[in-house]
Order: sequence, then structure tokens, then C-alpha cells
Amino acid sequence: MDCPVSAGSRGLQAFLTGIDDEKRQAHRELLFSVDEAAVKKAAEQLKHQLEQSVALGRAVLGPKETSKWTKTNDWSLFDLLQQ
Repeated sequence: MDCPVSAGSRGLQAFLTGIDDEKRQAHRELLFSVDEAAVKKAAEQLKHQLEQSVALGRAVLGPKETSKWTKTNDWSLFDLLQQ
């Protein structure tokens, strides 16, 4: 996070992502403001959620119209734009 970055790279990153120096600095300050108790609390919440949940994963494989995938009964197709 705090490694040296050239001005050109910083400008390109801002152009591509829309994240300027002010937003990056605000994010950096938020990260550094987290204490040990907050990390432990988040870990416990995540652990609890994972224990209560059914394993679920998603993968984007390609266009929905691809006949290779639509003819296979083992695959479930979801339009992620609709969810």
C-alpha cells in the first residue's frame, strides 16, 4: 500500500479507475484506523456466517449463448446482470 509509485502510474491508475489521490488517502486512513478488536470481531462474524451458510460459488465462464455450455445439464446458468 505504501510502496513508491511514479507520477505516471498514479495518473494512469486515476484515469482507469476514477480513484484520485484524495480517495486513495481516505481509504488508506480508514485501513490504518482499524484496531485489533475490529479485525477479531469481523473474523468472528465471517466464521459464524460461513458455518451457517451453504457453500455457494459463482464463476463467469463466458457468453450465455455458447452452445457448449447450454447443452450440458451439469451447469446452472445465471444472468448476473439480473441479480
